[in-house]
Amino acid sequence: MLFSIVTQHWSAITDGDDFRQHLQFLSHDNAFLSYYPYVFEQRTLFARFQMNLTNPPHVQFVVKPVFSALGMLANLAPLAGPTHYLEGNVSYLASIDEHMTYLCMLASRSNDSFPLHEKRSHLNISIPTDMLIGTRLNYLLEAVQDGRNDPFRVWQWQGKPPYPTTEQFAAMREVQLPSILLAGSQNVQRGKGLSNINLSLNLRAPWIVSVRVCSDDYALPGQVYGVRVRMVFQDEVLIHWKLSTDGLKDHRCIRTYQIWFKSTRSTDAKRKHKWCIINRFIHTPFMFYQYVSKIRPVSGKRDISSVCSGVVGYYKVRAVDFYGRKGPFSTPVHYGTNATFHFGSSKEKHIN
Repeated sequence: MLFSIVTQHWSAITDGDDFRQHLQFLSHDNAFLSYYPYVFEQRTLFARFQMNLTNPPHVQFVVKPVFSALGMLANLAPLAGPTHYLEGNVSYLASIDEHMTYLCMLASRSNDSFPLHEKRSHLNISIPTDMLIGTRLNYLLEAVQDGRNDPFRVWQWQGKPPYPTTEQFAAMREVQLPSILLAGSQNVQRGKGLSNINLSLNLRAPWIVSVRVCSDDYALPGQVYGVRVRMVFQDEVLIHWKLSTDGLKDHRCIRTYQIWFKSTRSTDAKRKHKWCIINRFIHTPFMFYQYVSKIRPVSGKRDISSVCSGVVGYYKVRAVDFYGRKGPFSTPVHYGTNATFHFGSSKEKHIN
């Protein structure tokens, strides 16, 4: 629904009628906290759980699909065309940057106007390669789908617990962010006729799909900075950061972020501490990550050795783009148990 509202707002602006002069800003009401048993059903970006049975009590948040939709909208390029509407309540919007090195198309099928009697959607997308410069184009498709990226449904399957366990939270967070549907590359031979990037998708409605295409002429990833580590509960921290966008660098061709950790636990004094990636195999498209050292993701893909155990130690983050090019690491920051959060300082730059 949020995507439909935003695209309708954009259509009113691009139509050029008298109504557009009254549209300047689009507000988003999120000025309250959700509470049990309506943690997922109230108009918020996060489901909030007040964990009163722990010592001390604390708060846990789970990302709702509306947050992911906003994050996908943020990937639109500065130059956008009009919103197009198709049968079955499908709409899409295409955008491109001024340097012709980046293209983003968002498409959605929503149930805000009428019920969806046919849940399955077959979507064919064709993108002319001459819309972008460069000799190689890499693309990434992400989606939020009903039943696949739905922590609310997982919580319902769990019996709607008011105080979910660590494992139950892990199961919800496994599906809280967009999933990667396709990723690929296509070489472009200029002057030898037109070619297209052809994609075919099978989706479960309601859904929202992001298609991002980046030229090999696109700038390298910027440096991550402002890394902060906040305590959530025992052996659990929230890590968030910012990305430098100096010059031509920005976030739009970033595929994921790598979070590296090195333990400094006193109990491991005889062991040589090593850096390890704590979000390996976990798609991390946004600038935050909640790390629970004692839990293994439900997918079972992550293999973190004992050197990655615990949360006390140094953290550093870097961005990785569609071509696998890695930006500079952030300044390593140290997290201990005596403060709620820590942020980097220049005197820690010698750590590597």
